[in-house]
Amino acid sequence: MKKAYLLIDVDTSAKAARIVELLRQKPSISYADAVTGPHDVIAVLEGWDKEGQGLKTLTEVREIAGVRYVTACFAIRTDFSNGS
Repeated sequence: MKKAYLLIDVDTSAKAARIVELLRQKPSISYADAVTGPHDVIAVLEGWDKEGQGLKTLTEVREIAGVRYVTACFAIRTDFSNGS
């Protein structure tokens, strides 16, 4: 299953906690938390390759009121257990 890490910047007038609550309601978002640092929220979008659901969810995240900017970092390999 493919996944993307979403680095989300929130408008100063918006509450990161509210954005996190909305993200956690989306079936493709497996994890979301408000964080400190250069971004306000980090979320994990899983199932990127399932019938365009990932792109649809990313579009929905970008349309949430208070979300200023979303950087999507796509995981290119997530299983390093075989040592190669």
